[in-house]
Amino acid sequence: MLNNKIMSQKILNLLFLVITFSTVAQTPHYQFEDFVMSYQELDNPISINNNEVWGETNYVVPVNVNFKLFGKPLESITVKLSDTNAPSTHPMSLLDFYPNWADDGHEFFIFPHNFIIKDRSHIDSINSISPVTYQTIQIEDQNVQVFEWKNIGIKDHSDAILNYQIWLYDNSDMIEYHYGYSFISSALMEATELRVGLRSSYGMGYGEYLSLHGDGDDPIYVWSIAFICGIIGDLNSFPSEGMVYRFYPHYAIGLEENLSSTSIYPNPTSDILNIKNENLIKELVITDISGKEIKRLNCNSKESTLDISELDKGIYLIGIRTEKKWSWEKIVKQ
Repeated sequence: MLNNKIMSQKILNLLFLVITFSTVAQTPHYQFEDFVMSYQELDNPISINNNEVWGETNYVVPVNVNFKLFGKPLESITVKLSDTNAPSTHPMSLLDFYPNWADDGHEFFIFPHNFIIKDRSHIDSINSISPVTYQTIQIEDQNVQVFEWKNIGIKDHSDAILNYQIWLYDNSDMIEYHYGYSFISSALMEATELRVGLRSSYGMGYGEYLSLHGDGDDPIYVWSIAFICGIIGDLNSFPSEGMVYRFYPHYAIGLEENLSSTSIYPNPTSDILNIKNENLIKELVITDISGKEIKRLNCNSKESTLDISELDKGIYLIGIRTEKKWSWEKIVKQ
């Protein structure tokens, strides 16, 4: 009965996704890609909870990098840690990021999962064995602020263990979820609609939803504008150790780690672009460098052509939506 109920809810979610996605002609704020890299714990980070056993407490943490969330400057965040004896005050996310300027009812959320977390320390302990910390590190010449949850428990499940990080990239506004060793029982996964992604909400269920569904190690990216409460799409397995989920805006493309499998030629061009992808291309979008949409084309092939002869000379972005994800590339119109 439980499995039938969960399956019915998943079908309803996906049906609503199809209706929502097909009726909205808007470019998503973030794109997505996933890859695998070795998980590295932070070395001598700053404790968010002062190394004490934590319960239902909010901690305000400064953002030490130049970072925008959904295009808005972010100077501080509120990290919400839930308690084993109290329900989460926001059940759709483990972690609520409230920008210091969000006083107009506009809320933003970054959630690497939606479990209600707990400190795994004994109730009489003084020092926490489930530290929540942060540190600014350098990746080549770029600063990255990393938030880390280590040896975290899940409410009502004494054997569950979570290890993960959230990375905020300086200037590029890129967000990554890094997953370390985690243990979640099959029974817990079967009873859970695991939701991972980003959300920008104006309340009453309206907002931009970016979430993942399917296999946790090979997720399908879901983007929609929704008018009901909740996140569209869910994962049926927790990401394995070493999995990284990356959400990045248009202007963050061109990084060395870009994993796009798209071939675009000739580039530069004065008229025709040829586009190839190893996956089936579902949609092509041309925007200017600021992200303003100029042209959109539906297709259903691994190869396509696009006539841009009517565009002014300059630099543009082309978005390619496959069955798996969006990817973006710079193009030059001669």
